[in-house]
Amino acid sequence: MKKKKINGFSGHFFRWAWRALSPGNIHSPIPNFPLFIFSSSFHDVAAVPKTEESYSQLSKSTFASIIKLDDAIGLYRHMATMTPRPPITKFNQLLNAIVKMGCYHEAVSLFRDIFVSGHMIDECTLSIAANSLARLHKVELAFAVLGIHLKLGIVPGVILFSCLLKGLFLEHRVQDAVWLFQKVLNEKVCAVNEVTLSILIDGLCKAGQTGKAIKVLHLFDEKGNCKPNVFSYNNIIDALCKDKMVDSALGLLEKMIGKGIPPDNVTYCSLIHGLCKFSRWKEVKEMVKRMMDSKIPMEVQTYNILVAGFCREGWVSNAAKLIDKMFIEGVGPDVVTYNCLMDGYCSQGNIESAFGLLKTMIDMRCEPNIWTFNILINGCYKSRCSYKATQFFGELQSRGLKTRVVTNGYCSQGNNKSAFGLLNIMIDMGCEPDIWTFNILINGCYKSGCSYKATQLFEELQSRGLKPTIVTYNTMLMGLFQDGRCDDAEMLFKEMVGNREHPNLFTYNVLLDGFCKNHRVLQALSLLRMMEVGSPAPDLISYTTVINGLCNDGKVWSAMELFNALPSKGLMPNDFSYSSMISGLCREDLLEDARDMFKKMLKNGYVANSVVYNVFIRGLLKKNEYCEAVLLLEEMSRLGLSPDNSTCEIVLKTIMQKGPDSALLHMLLNTKENCESISS
Repeated sequence: MKKKKINGFSGHFFRWAWRALSPGNIHSPIPNFPLFIFSSSFHDVAAVPKTEESYSQLSKSTFASIIKLDDAIGLYRHMATMTPRPPITKFNQLLNAIVKMGCYHEAVSLFRDIFVSGHMIDECTLSIAANSLARLHKVELAFAVLGIHLKLGIVPGVILFSCLLKGLFLEHRVQDAVWLFQKVLNEKVCAVNEVTLSILIDGLCKAGQTGKAIKVLHLFDEKGNCKPNVFSYNNIIDALCKDKMVDSALGLLEKMIGKGIPPDNVTYCSLIHGLCKFSRWKEVKEMVKRMMDSKIPMEVQTYNILVAGFCREGWVSNAAKLIDKMFIEGVGPDVVTYNCLMDGYCSQGNIESAFGLLKTMIDMRCEPNIWTFNILINGCYKSRCSYKATQFFGELQSRGLKTRVVTNGYCSQGNNKSAFGLLNIMIDMGCEPDIWTFNILINGCYKSGCSYKATQLFEELQSRGLKPTIVTYNTMLMGLFQDGRCDDAEMLFKEMVGNREHPNLFTYNVLLDGFCKNHRVLQALSLLRMMEVGSPAPDLISYTTVINGLCNDGKVWSAMELFNALPSKGLMPNDFSYSSMISGLCREDLLEDARDMFKKMLKNGYVANSVVYNVFIRGLLKKNEYCEAVLLLEEMSRLGLSPDNSTCEIVLKTIMQKGPDSALLHMLLNTKENCESISS
């Protein structure tokens, strides 16, 4: 193992590391690696007699062939008895094999044994330990591995910092991750590579900060020694498609190709998915052709996207033909493929074909999952074939699946009485409801307005010894806010934290939405500010919720300030953000500002929805700006949108007050069906 003395650069790094881990940056450093916290399953190794056996027989294929944890532990015990002991590289190969199995606890425990046994470990060993700890969401302890580097005189490399970066993102500590990356980069602690850059971009995208990720991409593209690779581009393209910014994703594809980086299956898969969502089928066809021309074979995930898209459009027969083509191409459909087509059949009321597909699926040895049964049972209920669902329940039970599927089917139809009846039957049969069944019932109660029953269920599940999950708490919080019980929601949130059920971003967004809808917008704004300096960091939904709440509360300038700050937070406004602002400005009679916002919205590639048009038109009519109002009414008609009752009512009042205005009357006659209830 290569060691270096702590002087020069290493000495500078040692001082920086402790300073970096001080309060206000990450957290206080752990001076000695806390070995006592790791339980070990290997303490009896020392008791095994040593064997005179060469380690030369331990080839790469030896470790590659290990697929079971018991075999890995057995091999470790055997290696520990060898004389001379195998070099650390062999132990590293074994550790890597265990990590590939996803057995991170065991990898850390084995590392502990190697470390305390006095074996000379190297940078690779430490990186494996740091990676395992990060994957276990114990990034603080992964940082302690940094201390071992310094103690042993090993200069930490880029692999370690990549592991730490990944760990911070896994714990949603986005600001800390960005800080660490900048620190490593600015102080030249080590050379950042493509993997580190991909981790940063992926973490930012998953945190909803796509704008910031794009800035990082451009920065390294133009000035960085390390250039973004296909993985970095794929992360951003996928995020843009999920953010409904497909045109931006297509633009990035062309830029990527221009840089000499060929797109792969993941690139095309993300773009095809994004285009399918917006029914841009001509472009989907072109994208598939480009994929074929590049000799990139279509994998099952790409076929699944197309099958789901066809079914969503009602082209179920085309979806079935596509699955036939999959067999010809040698791509076996998986459970997702069958579920998509099955859902398509059910949506058209073709229950017989759906059950026939289930038989085909089983014949092809493709195991149905819980979603398969969920689709079939819900399809039966929607087609008023409840008897068939009840018969089918026997097969569901024989496969060991829970009552939650049938319960969900009843609740989704608003048939809570049947859901509770079925639940009681199952309990009588000795089938105890699990927490997910209770979650479905609680959600069903709130949706049907039976909030008192939801509260009873929440108490009952705890009396049965079940622990509420994050889903349970989130559902309860939504229901309490829906009933206007803000104080009870706050108490439940405190109880949730007290029970060590960590709130996620969805929880915080529920709180923000609940406060705003119950006219506690300042409380929502205060919570948002708290999220900005803590964890999890707010996403676009968080900001847009508060912007909408501020606008509805008449605090349009506060909303504007928050709206304008979005780009600086790495977020780009979406159609709902613009709609909220335009509606708020129109309600305050700030038509010029609303007009500017409307133009900006269209310029950025968003299509205004019916709500925006109606609010804007009403604002124009109130200001007697008839010409522009008529132009927008005509534009609505071209887009297939209709004025709502409030807009039609203002048009009628205007005609009555000002006399028959031919343009207004013409548009009113063209939207007769929307105004009949008012004019009558």
